[in-house]
Amino acid sequence: MKVVKNVVHVDKDQNLTYAINLMEKRGVSRLIVTEDSAVLGIITEGDIIRRMGSSKGRDVPATHLHVSSAMTHEIVTLPFDVTLKEAAHQMVRQNRYGFPLVAGDTITGWITKTDIAASLSGCEKTIADVYDKSPAALRFDQSLAHARAEMERTGVERFLVLDNNVLVGVLTHKDVMAGLLISKKSVDHPHHADPGNMLVGSFMTEAPMTVKPEQTVGKAVELMLKRKVSGLPVVSSPWGLLTKKNLVAAVASGKLP
Repeated sequence: MKVVKNVVHVDKDQNLTYAINLMEKRGVSRLIVTEDSAVLGIITEGDIIRRMGSSKGRDVPATHLHVSSAMTHEIVTLPFDVTLKEAAHQMVRQNRYGFPLVAGDTITGWITKTDIAASLSGCEKTIADVYDKSPAALRFDQSLAHARAEMERTGVERFLVLDNNVLVGVLTHKDVMAGLLISKKSVDHPHHADPGNMLVGSFMTEAPMTVKPEQTVGKAVELMLKRKVSGLPVVSSPWGLLTKKNLVAAVASGKLP
């Protein structure tokens, strides 16, 4: 399998710091992994977090960990002319956030939950029946190591952060990667930062933008795209969370057009 030039890809022998910086620079959360011109697999933010937090990778600088050690070898693709509804259905059925698109034996692009969400920018239905009313949450004084373990255990990529049931922030894959990267930059120092002693409150995104249940899906999507976030806390009792994953599920089920 080959990949066209405009699809962001990374060589298997590059290090994880390079991959993280490339994701940040190109505004993506997953990369095609290649060797010369051949496609070998995919690496995502979740893959990187698992590798950096694993027992074998915990005390190794990210610059010494290769992309090949963290990537997913299995490549599940969809045809380049797939409909948004079918793509949403496959994302839900296979519990994936996106798929490479192929024409023949060539990867031509991606379809992700952001594409599904963007298609709803004019939707006038409210988010009341779509958002998660029991979202995963962490306390601001819990450790980053605990947060990483919870992300891996639950598959959740965005947590509300609470202090006595008051929303103080959100913690995402990117936030956890930033913390793990800091810990690894100092791994050779005798007093290097230990994720077990690093607190969620130090790496969370503070004062996140919120929405209300009566707001329309279209307005919520516009806000997500403008702020470049994958979820928005919902002001309710208790707190809720609207994510792109919720929107994909609603499209797949027919709840949203």
